[in-house]
Amino acid sequence: MRTAQRLLLSKNPRLFKIKHGAGTLNFGITNGLDVRWYFPGGTASTASQPNVTVPAGTTKCFCSNWSSSSLQLTDGNTNANFTGALSDLPALTYYLSLYNCSLITGALSDLPALTYCLGLRNCPLVTGALSDLPALTYYLNLNGCSLVTGALSDLPPLTYFLDLSNCSLVTGALSDLPALAYFLGLSGCSLVTGVYSTVSGNNVPTYTYLDNTGLSSSDMDNTLIAYAATTKNNGTFRANGMTRTAASDAAVTTLTGIGRDWTVSGITKV
Repeated sequence: MRTAQRLLLSKNPRLFKIKHGAGTLNFGITNGLDVRWYFPGGTASTASQPNVTVPAGTTKCFCSNWSSSSLQLTDGNTNANFTGALSDLPALTYYLSLYNCSLITGALSDLPALTYCLGLRNCPLVTGALSDLPALTYYLNLNGCSLVTGALSDLPPLTYFLDLSNCSLVTGALSDLPALAYFLGLSGCSLVTGVYSTVSGNNVPTYTYLDNTGLSSSDMDNTLIAYAATTKNNGTFRANGMTRTAASDAAVTTLTGIGRDWTVSGITKV
């Protein structure tokens, strides 16, 4: 690559510089414009998701519309080969998925201004507080981000999907949650307590996982009662290691009965 071209690339704000170890690189961009990848060693690609073996170094990705309201960036199977930081990310506004990037570092406050979807599942070196998150409205997955802190009341106004499983430093009460429509995962959040009282109608998670949380038997009773009062059918409610009392017998019967067809599991009646 010519010296002038290298200088242009190094200073271009439309570049995403991907630091990586040796191995697979197959980051992918959906709905990107003018996408071009420049790999260590001088090779390049215009594929939306190249699948190449690279030496350790920095791959530069050019895209002219990072902040598009429909652009999606994922790491593919790059995973632990991605050795960069959240502060390296381009100016995304819509969708970011970096699942299993176990070596990525940085704080949630370093993220770009996403409004729709953020997936950092199994990124255990990521730090920061829930209050530092961008204003997401749809999807958040921080499962396995065990260094993340904050309270449920600090969450952005999500409507569809939330997974904070194994975020053991997160605190708060279920009553601080929005009424999610599809998925709630808080397994291993032992400091979370309270009753999920904001559910109503069809605005209740189809899948709920409250294994080994801090809910008391009374919290569990009242959460089940709140779920039984909704209108959604065919859901899953799992709470391994948790207890309830006879106060929620009628609620469980309602949920698991013919027509509602929920699966309620993992809870010991005391």
